Amino acid sequence: PVVTLGRQLRDVTADATGILDEANDPPCLFIRSGDLARVTSDEHGRPIIGAVGTDELRHRLAEVATFVHVGEEGERDADPPVALAQNILAAWSWPFPPLLGVVEAPCIRPNGSIITSAGYDPETRLYHVPADGLHVPKVPEAPTATQIATAVGMLLDLLSDFPFDSEASLANTLGLMLTPILRPAIAGPVPLALIDAPAPGTGKSLLGEVVAQIATGRPAPMVTAARDDDEWRKRITGL
Repeated sequence: PVVTLGRQLRDVTADATGILDEANDPPCLFIRSGDLARVTSDEHGRPIIGAVGTDELRHRLAEVATFVHVGEEGERDADPPVALAQNILAAWSWPFPPLLGVVEAPCIRPNGSIITSAGYDPETRLYHVPADGLHVPKVPEAPTATQIATAVGMLLDLLSDFPFDSEASLANTLGLMLTPILRPAIAGPVPLALIDAPAPGTGKSLLGEVVAQIATGRPAPMVTAARDDDEWRKRITGL
């Protein structure tokens, strides 16, 4: 589509916004925390949510439309104006979908179905970027008792070498492993987990690694324990 410049900014803005909306299938522009956003990647190749500013929006406009000036000699090509990008960003609302987060592994929707396809999921407002090398077999709609037992056995096998001091500790660890996957299906808060042990060197960090690998496909970032309640409060609130 062609956008003719040299008109009222409101008219050019309306035309350009409409073109951005029509070209946003599959979605690449989103609304997050009252701003425009996109899904990009960091220097390690990990998917992240990035802000869309004037430069990013001009880049997208140049991808989806041709801008021209019309003069006495006819049409001549033009770049997307900075003022146009700024005016779109300053709008009170946009026709783009909301984005809550990015996931790298399949997770469960509130209705019990599973996100397996890459890209934006309108129901959960999540963007699924499958981790490199991740292969998920087809999930049955109604698993048999044998399939359920096999799945439980796989989870228990991952934890078989950890010296749990009680069945309750094992049960809570299973809950911790499943929480990141089930989180989108839970309408409300979920417990914060704390991994501790009665003795050093029994695998607390390794257990954190296992949980993180299942949820994200990569090791967990580790931090040293806080020294007092006030420092814990600041860390937990920040996270």
